[in-house]
Amino acid sequence: MSAHINFEDNIFIITMKVRVIRDLLLLDADPDIFLDKTLEDIEFINHALDLILNALMNNNRYIERDEQFHNLSETEWKFTHVLTSLASGDSNFTAQELPGIREKVSAIRAQAAERRKTLETLFINNVNKPLAEPVVSVDELSELLKELK
Repeated sequence: MSAHINFEDNIFIITMKVRVIRDLLLLDADPDIFLDKTLEDIEFINHALDLILNALMNNNRYIERDEQFHNLSETEWKFTHVLTSLASGDSNFTAQELPGIREKVSAIRAQAAERRKTLETLFINNVNKPLAEPVVSVDELSELLKELK
């Protein structure tokens, strides 16, 4: 990935891709036309979520890190539901009727479950960590603001 990562935009784009697949599964789309591309998109989303999570975990100095962990967790939850819908037969693209994709969807669901566990652990650890010291002490803040009085 590049040196500058725009986590918010990347997560938003992945979320939109998940929504497109969710909508495709809700519609009466023809699997002969859309199945291969849908599976390709699912693999891409899975890979992108791995990359984003790893980059976010390695970027301790990112100010909005906790917020992006939350956004990533929501996207992961939506992705898991799409995979569950695909595997359970709630759509035209069912793993039950198309056994060739059953293993692929199961493997991706397992990876998604691992990412969700990691995100839950990171979120719990970040919530329980002590608050960082303020950037400006109370005395410094008073000194800075005394001219405004």
